[in-house]
Amino acid sequence: MNLRFTVKMYLKNRTTLLNIFVLLFLSILFTTCKNNVNTTDVSLQKEVQVVSGDYKSSYTIFPENSTIKWYGGFKFGSLEHNGLIKIKEGQLQMDGEKIVAGTIFIDMKSIKNVDISDAKENIQLISHLKSKDFFYVDSFANASLNIKKIVYPEIVAEQSNKENLCDVYAYLTIKGITHEINFPASYSFINDQINIKTNFKIDRNKWGINYSNASTINILKEKIIDDMITIDINVFAKKE
Repeated sequence: MNLRFTVKMYLKNRTTLLNIFVLLFLSILFTTCKNNVNTTDVSLQKEVQVVSGDYKSSYTIFPENSTIKWYGGFKFGSLEHNGLIKIKEGQLQMDGEKIVAGTIFIDMKSIKNVDISDAKENIQLISHLKSKDFFYVDSFANASLNIKKIVYPEIVAEQSNKENLCDVYAYLTIKGITHEINFPASYSFINDQINIKTNFKIDRNKWGINYSNASTINILKEKIIDDMITIDINVFAKKE
């Protein structure tokens, strides 16, 4: 992430080593307080019905109607950036009105920012997000979310146009690195389409989304950037 303007914000008129040490101390203190918090693995309280493997029909995801939003912020203050990433293609495997598996392919080269109005700063940020320091899209153009298991709560209201809840277990691959995650999701049927919504956070360090050059200034920048990235997914799919 290009933090030129961010560094100016936090280091404006602060050029002494003392102020840099203060920032480092505060960031380490903040990180220590967060060590016991796991915001990636979020599951429903009661696991009753696990569905995985077998399916009776396939639904094709419509990339033009589906969205992936990202949110990235800073450990100090409320400044946050957000944007969009396009879905390339995907499928869901269904058993009746239950999701049992699926794959979503994500076009990382499509990443863009929507909150920075200044054209030059916007381009700088996106260029940096696409660089080796972060998503390295020249070598890793695609990311993927592979659903391996679905857990449903005890009572599932399988009625059209009603939101149903499930707990999704999946493999998320970014920059060629794969980790298992789980998150709650809701889904509903509208005519012959299914709509799935979810919102969860990942620790960017697990996928190597950080500065490749460990210089002193980059170490300081890493301390300022929040480790957690929020991902908001809204997918529409139709039966094949």
